[in-house]
Amino acid sequence: MEIKVLGRGCSKCQITVEIIEREAAAAGVPVEIIKVDNPDEIARLGVQATPAVLIGDRLVHSGGLPSREEVRSWLVPQTQPRPLGFLSHPTRHLFFTGKGGVGKTSLSTAAALTLADEGKKVLLVSTDAASNLDEMLGIELRNTPGPVAGARGLSVLNIDPDAAAEAYRQRVLTQMEATATEADRNTVREQLSGACTTEIASFDEFSSLLAGG
Repeated sequence: MEIKVLGRGCSKCQITVEIIEREAAAAGVPVEIIKVDNPDEIARLGVQATPAVLIGDRLVHSGGLPSREEVRSWLVPQTQPRPLGFLSHPTRHLFFTGKGGVGKTSLSTAAALTLADEGKKVLLVSTDAASNLDEMLGIELRNTPGPVAGARGLSVLNIDPDAAAEAYRQRVLTQMEATATEADRNTVREQLSGACTTEIASFDEFSSLLAGG
């Protein structure tokens, strides 16, 4: 974090630097303090009274010594995580998609925990056969909703794609006419053995959860 302290070398300018250094160390915020004492540069920045403090291009203080509370207010936002803005007015269903490694599990888990902390009833569903939600939440994943210790109102369910695909195949085979031959059934089994069927079956099971509210 870059902080510029503007002043012509007066004692108040040095004290301002020391206050910032102490508060930054206490907050655990790494700072780079740049002292600007050139009158022309100070004038160019539009500063009328010194000591003055700039963070980035923003003038946060001008004239006199800043209080410790004031300095902390500049630093604390840098140490606090930004809230998940899209949860201010969440829709009933939230979807986290994308290729592997983009942070779907981390973001969806953070969102679920945030909503649960707000008193909402949340069901976190994964369709990933290699889901690591169990490691993140310290629970055993099942194909039925299970509670999460320490997160009241939050349940987790992991749809097993392979199990969903097999159940889907069985439903299709059951719906075939009694006159269908074993060869016909084997043909259907083969046609439903690909990756597309697995994705369709997972989505079908997921859709049933949405339909159930």
